[in-house]
Amino acid sequence: MSASTQPPPARGDQGHRALLAGWRRLPAASRRFLVFSSVNLISWQCIAGQAMVLFARHLGMPASWVGWLLSFLPLSMLLATGTVRLVERLGPRQLLAGGWLARNLAASLVFTMPWAQAWWGPPGAWAVLLAATLGFCVVRAL
Repeated sequence: MSASTQPPPARGDQGHRALLAGWRRLPAASRRFLVFSSVNLISWQCIAGQAMVLFARHLGMPASWVGWLLSFLPLSMLLATGTVRLVERLGPRQLLAGGWLARNLAASLVFTMPWAQAWWGPPGAWAVLLAATLGFCVVRAL
C-alpha cells in the first residue's frame, strides 16, 4: 500500500501523539510544574475529597461532624487574603517550603487515630480527623 492509500491513524492515536509532541515542546521547568500540579491534585483529592467523607462515615462520624469537616476548606481559604505580608517577609520559596512541611506534619496527625480510638473510642478518632484536616486546611491557606 502506498502512503496515500493507508487508513488514517485512529483518533486516539492522533490525540496521544499531539499530547506527547506538546509535552516535548514544553521547557523542563514547565513539565516539572505540570507533574507537581498533577500529584498535588491527586493527593488533594485523597485528603479532602470524597474519600475523606467515606472514611469519616466509616468511622461512624455523625453527619453534622462531617459537615464541619467539609467546611474547613472553604472557610480556611479566607485566611489566604492575609498572607501578603508573610510572602514579603519570608519570601515565596521559604514560605512554600515551610508551608509544605507544616502541611504534611498537620496531615500526619491522622496516624494517631488508632491510639486516640483505643483511648477515647470513636469520638477520639473523629476529633483527630477533624484536627488533622483543620490543621492541613489552615496551613494550606497560609
